Amino acid sequence: MTQVTTTTLDHAPDRFVAARLPQWLKQASAAQINTLRERYAAHRLSHRRLTEALAPLPTPQQFALAAYTPLLDGPAADIGFAGLQWLDMRRHFSVPPGGGLPSDELVPVRSPALLRLMQNFPAGNPSYIGSGLVISGQDAVLSGDPNAFARRCRQLDVGKQYQALLEQQSNTQVRGLLADHKRTGFALAVELAALQGHLSAGQHAALRNVAAPDPTYAAQALHAYPGQLKMLHCLAADSLLMQLRGPQGEDLGMVLYLPQDPDRPLRHFSSLAQLNDVLAADLDQPSVHQRLSELVGLRERADFNATLGKRLRDDDTDLELEGVALQGDVFKHLADSHILRLKDDARLLLVPNADADDSDAQARLDRWEGIGMGAVGVAGLFVPGLGELLLAQLLVQTGEETYEGIRAWAQGHQHEAVEHLLGVAEVVAVTAVTVAGVGLVARGFMRSDFVDRLQPVELDEQRMRLWDQDLRPFEVDASEPVLEDDGLFTDGDRRLLRIDRRYYQVHQPQQEGPWRLRHRAGGDAFEPEVHHNGERFWRLRLERPLDWNDSASMLDRLWPSDPPLSATRAAQVLQAAGMDQNELRGLLVENRPVPFNLRDSLRRFAAHARITRLFERLRQMPSNLDDPHILAWCKAQPGMEQLSEAQIAARLGQHPLAWRSRLFAFLSADPLPDDPLLALLKRDFPGLPDSYAAQAVLGISPSLQRAAILEGRVPLVIATKARSLLGFARLNRAVEGVFLDDSYTPETGELVCALLRRLPRWPRQVNLELREGTDSGRLLATLDPQGPPQTRVILVKRDGRFRLYDHRGLPREEDVDEPGDVFSAIVALLSPGQRETLGLAGDDPASSLRMKLIELMPAERRDMLNLLGWRDAAPWFNPGARMSNGRIGYPLGGLVSRRQGVVGTFRGRIRSLYPTFNEAQVETFMQRLLSEEGSPFDHLLQHERNYARLDRTLDRWQGAVRSRAVRVQRLHLANLLRAAWRMEGEVILAADGRSGSLRLNLSGWRVKHLPSLPAEVDLTHVGELILAGQDLEQVPANFLRCFGHLHTSCAASATCIP
Repeated sequence: MTQVTTTTLDHAPDRFVAARLPQWLKQASAAQINTLRERYAAHRLSHRRLTEALAPLPTPQQFALAAYTPLLDGPAADIGFAGLQWLDMRRHFSVPPGGGLPSDELVPVRSPALLRLMQNFPAGNPSYIGSGLVISGQDAVLSGDPNAFARRCRQLDVGKQYQALLEQQSNTQVRGLLADHKRTGFALAVELAALQGHLSAGQHAALRNVAAPDPTYAAQALHAYPGQLKMLHCLAADSLLMQLRGPQGEDLGMVLYLPQDPDRPLRHFSSLAQLNDVLAADLDQPSVHQRLSELVGLRERADFNATLGKRLRDDDTDLELEGVALQGDVFKHLADSHILRLKDDARLLLVPNADADDSDAQARLDRWEGIGMGAVGVAGLFVPGLGELLLAQLLVQTGEETYEGIRAWAQGHQHEAVEHLLGVAEVVAVTAVTVAGVGLVARGFMRSDFVDRLQPVELDEQRMRLWDQDLRPFEVDASEPVLEDDGLFTDGDRRLLRIDRRYYQVHQPQQEGPWRLRHRAGGDAFEPEVHHNGERFWRLRLERPLDWNDSASMLDRLWPSDPPLSATRAAQVLQAAGMDQNELRGLLVENRPVPFNLRDSLRRFAAHARITRLFERLRQMPSNLDDPHILAWCKAQPGMEQLSEAQIAARLGQHPLAWRSRLFAFLSADPLPDDPLLALLKRDFPGLPDSYAAQAVLGISPSLQRAAILEGRVPLVIATKARSLLGFARLNRAVEGVFLDDSYTPETGELVCALLRRLPRWPRQVNLELREGTDSGRLLATLDPQGPPQTRVILVKRDGRFRLYDHRGLPREEDVDEPGDVFSAIVALLSPGQRETLGLAGDDPASSLRMKLIELMPAERRDMLNLLGWRDAAPWFNPGARMSNGRIGYPLGGLVSRRQGVVGTFRGRIRSLYPTFNEAQVETFMQRLLSEEGSPFDHLLQHERNYARLDRTLDRWQGAVRSRAVRVQRLHLANLLRAAWRMEGEVILAADGRSGSLRLNLSGWRVKHLPSLPAEVDLTHVGELILAGQDLEQVPANFLRCFGHLHTSCAASATCIP
């Protein structure tokens, strides 16, 4: 792929970074910045070359594991070193008080097996019987005679082998690469310190001459004389103490170089005494104490730490600092010293035979404990390579004010971000001098796809960053999480959000602030904001539901269940609710509550699953309910009050079909409030389900409600709505009954017969007649109305199962297999040959028939009505947004929001803010952001902040009342305000016929009090505001202030207008 070089700041990330450059970079010249870039690139290149050269060199642990593993056999070989320990039986002799013979006590000492072998064994027979390799926590020895095993280890002399390997690897080429790496790191630190103002011009030149000695360097200039730092008589690895002297040899202080210092690796001091005092003060910080301690080799570290601890307790700390003069190439000397220390540390970790004979393994372990860690910790410190680019991390820190979480990024991404930052700084510097009339062309920088994909985010209203959208730092391991009613999971004291089967902890840092994901590192890290719809749906503000295309995942986010619904079941839930994926997406995009029909469907499918699990447990031995809610219901049933749980389980198991239907009615019920109007409605529309009836009276004015109750009849407006909802419910229940045995209705039977007519190769001689209640009950459907009546088989559901009768009403001889549903009854009438022709062969032909009919069900509601021959009633009003074809919901985001890079970021974020925008509107809005002065990302964040303030204000206003009915009213009005902010609604045409302002109609929602909106909220695109029929007691001034361009307002019922 061809990389593009940028020499301007036309891209949004560039302008965002330019606005946040540190002051020292803003003041630097283009030449200084380019020098820093060159030093940075050279240091990275040296690191890569050295890493490649050292790649074949294993750590002592890796080398030992490969060498010692062949010694394992039998069970020890199967388990491996990870599950083994070395059990060392030691004898402790003690003389009793008053004299006498000494007593002998065996003392077992355990240590990790591999690390104990790495310590080697002395010659002779050093171990007592009972010592050897054991399984962790056990005593049975797996390695035989301990001394014979020790001799086998000594024959290998793994420590000596590793020393030979180190000698082989530390050849002239590697030493040269190591010296070059140390030189480039020093040169980078010098340039960075000079740019940041920590070095004078003279000091800068002198240190440059140390990095790259120049024979022509002026004799009269300032000179630096480097020496290796020594502290308390111990050499500090890679550290330099450089004496500065003037032309006459005068003392001009000294510069300390500590490449491990994450803040300032180069510091100037006027004297050795000042350096001593500053270091002594710094050593009070545990991180500094540890960092300086690690500069000392393992062999000396325990003594060093002990002495340092004593000195720091003195009133006048003396660190005995000195610089050991270095002759010749300073960095070659540092490289040689590095290799010597590497070998010496390795001798302590992987001990050769010669060293094992001269010292005790326990003494070495005691030494490690003396430096504050066990053998495992010390082994982890030994890295033959170089690990991180310590000096390069200084520039990574510079990017922390721009790139969120840059320290945790992969090194490659860190380098891209730093190069991007320095490239932007150079373009800024060139632009500044070009404006002043100086002709200069920027070198530019390569565009980074990674940087261009970063998202602008807010840590707070003053601090913005670019974020890589990596949620791994927020992911937690959940131990048996429990789903709560609000859609979050609990795991002890933690609240957890599940996204794609991963768990993230959420918290509310400020009482009135938004919920956020909790970063594992805590502190000042960015934590993404989480939105809640007031029920069970939680999503990150930066997520884009417009791009979601998995119905099962979308439904699980909207209404989590545990375990999540399968893709098949989720599709069935939606179909039984009369919804499609676009409408589901609309709920997620608009953050709306679950509509009554989907809530009803979810509740009924959950009840069916719960009952199915219950009866599966009842078939096990011993049977148990394991469901306190169902157990309490059973104990409330007549004749079961005094029964034990085992007796109740037995009774349920005796008549499962009868109990299933009663349990389903109980678990799927949505009890209606004690409302006389609802009672009237249920009287006139007995087939209307409770949840649908509640929807029919939602939003009815108190005056209309009082009139209906006084007159004892349902008002026409409610009756019309109820009639529409009844048709909607009949179809939904018919579809649901095909999926769930417990939800069968007469309409389901009609649908099954209609689908059988579509089934290919259905035998014409099998004709069905479906009746209600009895063989002479109401006729529901006939499979072939034109067929001979005497060939018809009558199907009747009675006592929870289907029964078969001939045309005369006599029972037929076919047995209907369990569970006795309509599909089992139909299959019972088919011969084996007919089943095979229909593809119903197998152990469960009834389930196969169900699946075939489900596949034949139309997806569209209108096609389903035509199949049944039902008339389509006037549709009930759905508050969701409509697509261009009139259907409810939002189409998949498509190319508009799934483009990559900066354009994709803008389009996706704009679509998230304004989900009804078409592509042309998105493009217009994006170009407006790009054309404004300053950073387009900052402008985008300002719009998002504006909406977030409105959203949080409305959330608080909704939750400020206790009455559920009032909260529902406020929720609907709040969603209208949110939609108006997003420029959704009725457009008022201007006088010239072009689109003008919006009309916001808030009438009908009786909330009495309107919210006080923040002054920053912008609703100036609303030209007409209707507030009629709200029983308003007042209209806050802070509410109307946001409508800056309002030309028409109607507030007929308000008693006070500001």
